Order: sequence, then structure tokens, then C-alpha cells
Amino acid sequence: MPLDDTTLIEYALGILDDGLRQDVERELATSPTMQAELRAIEVSLGTVAEVEEPLRPDERVRAALLASIDSTSPLTGFVDRLATFFDVGTDRAREFLDSIAHVSQDPWQASGLPGISLLHLQGGPNVATADNCGLVYLEPGTTFPEHQHLGEEWALVLQGQCIEHTGIISGLGDLIHKSTGSQHSFRVLDDEPFVFAVVLYGGFQIVGG
Repeated sequence: MPLDDTTLIEYALGILDDGLRQDVERELATSPTMQAELRAIEVSLGTVAEVEEPLRPDERVRAALLASIDSTSPLTGFVDRLATFFDVGTDRAREFLDSIAHVSQDPWQASGLPGISLLHLQGGPNVATADNCGLVYLEPGTTFPEHQHLGEEWALVLQGQCIEHTGIISGLGDLIHKSTGSQHSFRVLDDEPFVFAVVLYGGFQIVGG
């Protein structure tokens, strides 16, 4: 497959689709000339910030780069993981993520615990037996009181950090599993809300209080 300079620039920028990227890498592996061209392109890209007059990129490269950036949500990178987590399509997962920006509106609900809001969601067949699927939003500084799990719980952290009573810190992208009978409490760290997706079996009960 003959490759032009624009394709190599897109490769250097990391914006090629997987299929074309693999084609480029196969040719790079056997072509010293192409390897030299790529190195020259990478050097040129690395000096762009030092150029007094801004460079105008090839329009196709510019369009591809802009298309790769979704400014509608900082959580866009979680679409595929959340789709798998809830066993839903990516469009539905994207809707779930977009809803985090509207915690004060329906269908979000107050949990009955201070600083904690819930959004109940319908998952796919793989989580059909769960008692609850949804998103949980905790305001900065909020503590989720000590509770015991009556069944298994899986949680995927989408925003912020929390610290458990044991000192374990969980943050962005962590997948947390709690077994039946486990007991814990946790507190939101820093000034950022803590948001996680949850699949809960058997529910939980607050301990004490």
C-alpha cells in the first residue's frame, strides 16, 4: 500500500484508525526509507511550538484531528468501558455519561443520605439479575457511612477519588469489587465530586446509626 506524507503525519499524530495504523506499521517494519521519513516528520512536529508563524496543517489532517476530540464530555473515554460494564450499546453508555452534568435534574434522585444522588439505569442481559444498576454521585467531602453488602457489588470510578476507612484510595478508572458480607465506609477526597457506576446484587445495609 503506497503511503503519502499526509498518512505518515496522521500516524505520527496518533489519529489513524486501527486498520490503517497496522498497515503503516507493517510497511515501516521493512522500509528504512519510510522510517527516515517518519523520523523527519516527528522532528518537524516537535518544533511546531517554536515556530513564530503558526503552521497551517493539511485540511484532511486537521479535520481528522478535530474529529478525534469530543468536547461534549470529559468522560468520553469511558464510553466503551461503561457499555461493557452495563452491557449496553455505546450510544446508551454515552447518554449515561452525559447525564452526570445534570445531577440536579430528573431522573437523578436524592439517596436519602446527605450529599449523595442516584441515577437508576436499565442494564443489559448480563446484569439482568442485579438488584440495582446506576450511577452514584457524591459531593466533595461527603462520607458514605459504614455499610455491609448483602451481595456482590461492582463499581467503576468515573470521576474523583475516595479513601476507604482502611486507607485504600480509589480513583479514575478503577474497578472495585466488594464481596458478599464485606463492610466498609469511604470519604470523597479533594474538591471534586466522586462519581461511580455500580452494579449491585442483594443491596446493602447501613451498619450502626
